[in-house]
Amino acid sequence: MQRKSKKQKEKGEPSEPQESAAESEPQGSCVARLTDEDKSPEEELRDAFNEFDKDKDGLISCKDLGNLMRTMGYMPTEMELIELSQNINMNLGGRVDFEDFVELMAPKLLAETAGMIGVKELKDAFKEFDMDGDGEITTEELRAAMNKLMGEHMSRREIDAIVKEADDNGDGTVDFEDHPLMLTGCRNLFPTFASLVNRRTWTCKSFKSKSDLHFCASAASFFPPSVPSSPRHRTVNSSSFLHHRLSSTFRPPHRYTGPMELKETLQVLEQLAPLSLAESWDNVGLLVEPSKPRPVKTILLTNDLTDAVMEEAEALNCDLIISYHPPLFRPIKRLNQKDWKQRLAVRAVEAGMAVFSPHTSWDSVKGGVNDWLVAGLGGGQVSVLSQALGNASHCHRLEFTARSTEELNKVMEELKACDGGTSLISAGSRADSSGIHASVSCSDSALTPSVQTLLQHSSPNQSLSILKLEKPPLPGHGQGRLSVLEQPVTVAEAVQKMKSHLGLSHLRLALGWGQTLESSVRTVAACAGSGASVLSGVEADLYITGEMSHHEVLDAAAKGTSVLLSDHSNSERGFLAVFRERLAVRLPDSVTVVVSKADRDPLEVV
Repeated sequence: MQRKSKKQKEKGEPSEPQESAAESEPQGSCVARLTDEDKSPEEELRDAFNEFDKDKDGLISCKDLGNLMRTMGYMPTEMELIELSQNINMNLGGRVDFEDFVELMAPKLLAETAGMIGVKELKDAFKEFDMDGDGEITTEELRAAMNKLMGEHMSRREIDAIVKEADDNGDGTVDFEDHPLMLTGCRNLFPTFASLVNRRTWTCKSFKSKSDLHFCASAASFFPPSVPSSPRHRTVNSSSFLHHRLSSTFRPPHRYTGPMELKETLQVLEQLAPLSLAESWDNVGLLVEPSKPRPVKTILLTNDLTDAVMEEAEALNCDLIISYHPPLFRPIKRLNQKDWKQRLAVRAVEAGMAVFSPHTSWDSVKGGVNDWLVAGLGGGQVSVLSQALGNASHCHRLEFTARSTEELNKVMEELKACDGGTSLISAGSRADSSGIHASVSCSDSALTPSVQTLLQHSSPNQSLSILKLEKPPLPGHGQGRLSVLEQPVTVAEAVQKMKSHLGLSHLRLALGWGQTLESSVRTVAACAGSGASVLSGVEADLYITGEMSHHEVLDAAAKGTSVLLSDHSNSERGFLAVFRERLAVRLPDSVTVVVSKADRDPLEVV
């Protein structure tokens, strides 16, 4: 039955029966209407879970869990999904029921979605459209609001497209007198606006209302390409589907609001490129931390922290310097003015500036420096040369047999007491004629006390086996890239493309044995910086890196591989502008992210 509009209620008019979307299309100046649902967060989780439980057996797979997490607004990294999948496969039999899901994900979902669009924010946004304050939005009010908020005049045809997408029942009414949790009609407006942003490449920094709803053009890749042409192709009856539609279709990167503390900024940097991806020999992370915390208002990105860059940072009253190369690398025993790196660290401390270095974590992360570098020759099938591995905290599995349930329970209680129980994961058990076979996973620190505990019991003592668990590969992450180009180029064309990509007028080229400038390049191996150790032995038509030694170049050329060198930091610096955009959309408008103008490679062609 159709719900009465506000004006119908005032006039005492009866409601018309609602026609299905498949039978009629909205006419006239109708907009959208909000449904009334008052669901608890757990009920919302249950709805979403049931949507992915396609066979209705109460279980979902690891793959569906990842999609479900995105549906609920939590955007997991690829590494999180891999670690979660391992945990599920090892301990939960490869599938998850609703209780497991809530236990695994509820804290993360609550933390991630805390800043998402809620009832209050949508009410504030609703008021921006409801010009006359009568609790309803008409087409004319929508057009006026769009002109005001987006700074661009819209045609009636464009307004009608928004109306058709947002109006669920075609009654021409949007009222907001109740307090629904799933705000169907109003929330339908936002994916529609997103579609128009993508289609017309609008740029709208924010709604000028208390809700401060940010819409950034840089997030256009999250939006669908066009507005559906007919309500016949839409299903908007399920609240879980609507939540999915909002979260997956209109889901820009999580953006902080208000003053930004250093800790919060570091959390964003970790999300963009986890420091666990860095090489073991590297010195990454927060290298200089001020003693007196202050809000981060200005961030300076640089490839190298030099005296010139430090002067620039001081002039900008910078709060955080992100230096791709770590200015502090080797252990230091003193801080004095004789060493230029120590001198810069002292200046940062005196100015209250934090210094952070990502270095090889940026090289390794999918979509990072190396992916950016190899993309200079165009699209292709890209693979990782040196695969990154995940950090498996539980690296040992202990398998044993207990004679009875009582013995197993006693052993498990003692194992849990080892190392405070923080490093032990039960991997399940099964029973047969020989007893109950059980297995647990533990960390390095818990291995010795766990083994000692098991050896004190006769059955586990006789059946104990210890397995070393390998670290899982992290697809797409790692050092170096190999690209099989979709459109092969000549060596000469490759040189020109890379000059343009890196913004350089000169590169150094060594032609491979038997190669000419007109030779075809189909396979390209790239590694930013000094890439000889990563590229060595890789079969490719062309190597691209910053620097290689004389003999390393000779070795590659003798095998028929051409080598293109840009000098070390020139192969990395261009990524700073890319990273600036990724970082800026995740920070509040109060934070300014600047790419250094003083930073440059120390070598010049003269």
